Amino acid sequence: MKNFCLLTLILCYSITYAQNDSIIPFDKAYKRVYTITKSVGGEHPVIDGKLDDDFWTKQGEWSDPFNQVTPYERKVTASPTKVKLLYDNKYIYVGIYCKDAVPEKMNRFIGNRDDNSIGDLVSVAFDTYHDFRAAPEFNINLGGNKTDLIVTDKLGVNLYWNAVWEGRTHINKADSSWTAEIRIPFNQLRYNRISKSGIWGLHVRRIIRRNNEIQNWSLIPLKNTGHVFSFGEMHGMTDLPKPQEIEILPYVMGKYIREPEIQGSPYQKGYRWKGNAGLDAKAAFSDYTLDLTVNPDFGQVALDPSVMNLTAYETFYDENRPFFQEGKHIVDFPIGTDMMFYSRRIGARPSFQPEGIDNKTAFAQTIENVPIIGALKLTGTNRQGVTLGIIESVTARSSIDITRNGVENSEEIQPLTNFTVARVQKNWKGNTLLGGMLTSVNRAFDESKLDNYLIKNAFTGGLDFTQYFANRLYYIDMKGMFSSLNGSKDAVTQLQMNAVHYFQRTSGSRYLKVDENRTSLNGTGGYLKAGRKGNNKWSFSETFNWLSPGFDLNDIGYLKQADMLSNETAVEFRETNPWKIFRSNTLNFTQLNQWNYGSRPVGSSFVFAWKNMFMNRQETTVTQTYGWNQIDSRRLRGGPDIRFGEWYSIDALYNTDKAKRVMFSMQYTGNYNLHGDFSFNTFAPSLTFRLGNHIYLSGKFNYAQNTDNMQYASTVALSSQTEPVYIVAHIAQKTYGMTMKLQMNVTPDISLQWYGAPFTSTAKYTEFKKAINPVSNVRSDRFYTFSPDEISFSGGKYSVLNNSENYSFANPDFNFNEFRSNLVVRWEYRPGSTLYIVWQHSMSNQSGNFLPTWNQNLERMFGLPSTNVFMIKLNYWYNI
Repeated sequence: MKNFCLLTLILCYSITYAQNDSIIPFDKAYKRVYTITKSVGGEHPVIDGKLDDDFWTKQGEWSDPFNQVTPYERKVTASPTKVKLLYDNKYIYVGIYCKDAVPEKMNRFIGNRDDNSIGDLVSVAFDTYHDFRAAPEFNINLGGNKTDLIVTDKLGVNLYWNAVWEGRTHINKADSSWTAEIRIPFNQLRYNRISKSGIWGLHVRRIIRRNNEIQNWSLIPLKNTGHVFSFGEMHGMTDLPKPQEIEILPYVMGKYIREPEIQGSPYQKGYRWKGNAGLDAKAAFSDYTLDLTVNPDFGQVALDPSVMNLTAYETFYDENRPFFQEGKHIVDFPIGTDMMFYSRRIGARPSFQPEGIDNKTAFAQTIENVPIIGALKLTGTNRQGVTLGIIESVTARSSIDITRNGVENSEEIQPLTNFTVARVQKNWKGNTLLGGMLTSVNRAFDESKLDNYLIKNAFTGGLDFTQYFANRLYYIDMKGMFSSLNGSKDAVTQLQMNAVHYFQRTSGSRYLKVDENRTSLNGTGGYLKAGRKGNNKWSFSETFNWLSPGFDLNDIGYLKQADMLSNETAVEFRETNPWKIFRSNTLNFTQLNQWNYGSRPVGSSFVFAWKNMFMNRQETTVTQTYGWNQIDSRRLRGGPDIRFGEWYSIDALYNTDKAKRVMFSMQYTGNYNLHGDFSFNTFAPSLTFRLGNHIYLSGKFNYAQNTDNMQYASTVALSSQTEPVYIVAHIAQKTYGMTMKLQMNVTPDISLQWYGAPFTSTAKYTEFKKAINPVSNVRSDRFYTFSPDEISFSGGKYSVLNNSENYSFANPDFNFNEFRSNLVVRWEYRPGSTLYIVWQHSMSNQSGNFLPTWNQNLERMFGLPSTNVFMIKLNYWYNI
């Protein structure tokens, strides 16, 4: 028995020792320090991916082996990695050595420029100011594809930042390894030349796709207190070149447009030719960088997706234009999904459309977007930790020619407009941040009719403050904003009555009213948030948010709805270590309460979310929400509020291993009223294929079924009463969509991308009813349903004869069909210089001729007149 106990103790000790030996201690893995070497003797390596030059073999020091982050944090890996960094008076050089335990399964897929989601990969990021806010990151995968981006401390990623740099990879089969060689010019980075400490933040990473293994040179824990804050340190950056730089990127573009011809129109003749030229420029001024664009053209950027929006709210589209994306993290000032600066406002569609254009006796030119005359951007951080971002942009006065009954004249549709954004933030060692932001929009009206539609001057301002405590374990985060807009009485009256405000709501009569004599509108918004996060399993937060009724950001920002108070409590549990069948688990509980400024509760909800990854790297996410006290103040387009009963929603996502050549995913969304007033279901299966190392295919099908007994149909004004009649109906809507993508990469510098998306949304309205007391607690008192004797249909209109009321409204049934495709051939024929060949194809139609099935709609869709745009764009990068 004694011998057995002794053997047991020895065995336990051996196992414990082995386990400890296989785990790198936290203090040896986190916040590592690397001392970079300055190259002497004027040697320059050949950038070929091999690290066999004297430059690499005779100078510099290799780092400690990397730490594994996933699947097992700090475990010693079977595929070790190390890095060496050097610099001279022009470049930073990075050499990375990657041993692979299973070399035959190395992933060499190339992928598109700026797509770092495919292929075995290494990356290096520098916190050049060592202020823990943001860092430029350079990625190269085994196939040679390059990605550059800006990553923020909150792990926000901006892939639209572009730099001119070199990188190559090489496979050494005899050694079962591959190496990456990167050369980054100092003139592509922003930094303080004179630094007492000579310290930059440094993060070097490796990803092995086959098992989703992630390694860091200096560990960034999965449960961290900030991404950039957790970088390691690179010492020795003391003798740096002066950051002088002038870059010029001129472009020329030729475009041929083939479009449907309109008989009798002097403008739409079926084809158009268009040429353009402009330039981008960049110059360094001490600690700051000035970017300039003159007459920009963004014809090569991705298309917006097709949508059918039946709500009163504006559709939000992502920004894809490189000039406005670069440095975006500096001028960000968000409150949830709302934001002070929404760059899509600059160069958007014209605000005014001429009336009476029937394409029979009246014809008009078309302008898709307001031309941007030019834009300036100044960004950077100085030695005192002050970050500055200023954007100044001017859009052109836009007029179109109009012919009415054979008489031609010009009509202004957009005034000359100036947009200004200024952002400043001071950082104290990454633990205290204080900043502010100011924006303005100023329009110069030449014709009084635009003055009746548009605000003349719009100003917004804000202050933000973040304080971390106890080594970033706890935090306080707050923002406060104000807005002030002025213009003509008509313009301000329209502003009060749009969907953001709806001051005419009867439910808000106690504290809201439309003042037709007002020439200005003011309001405030913001939030106060406190919580705990960091390297802990449990985190929590408490947030109070307010948006006053007169608050408005939409001349240069994005605001969905004003007149809102809310309180949110969130608790999260994260288990990042493997457990049972799971690699990781995250549980989130959120409780939200909302009120309007009239102190009426307008919504409460409870959310439970569970996200996990299985040991076989399949992933699931399930989010369930239960809501009550729901009151919709926008459904009736400025009419009375509508009360909804309890509701339940579920959002579930499943995907197979993303590292496999074939990946399947399925997303389901369901939203149900527990009293049967509405139900919404969406199914979205998708499949992706990786063929060899050069071709990637993906397809996603989307089917949505929407049934709603209280869908808004029409508002009818009656001369016999001051309050209009608000009509709702039962809607049966079906939406079908498919998104198809093909990418082919001949080399890392030559690629072809095709995107195609047929989209159909069709709806039938029945069971029409008018609002009586839609906020009543008694469901039967909310609406009056018209009997068959009281409503009839003829000539595309519904006529109602109800008691003494006699009125009509248009048939709201619709069929919307749209197909968009985009083919882009991209060739980076020299570093920073690119040739684009683009073909855009589109066809779109909306009618009231209801077709119930997708087959019928597809047949109609591909018989529609189409528009084809063929474009060639060439730019050339100069560095002075």
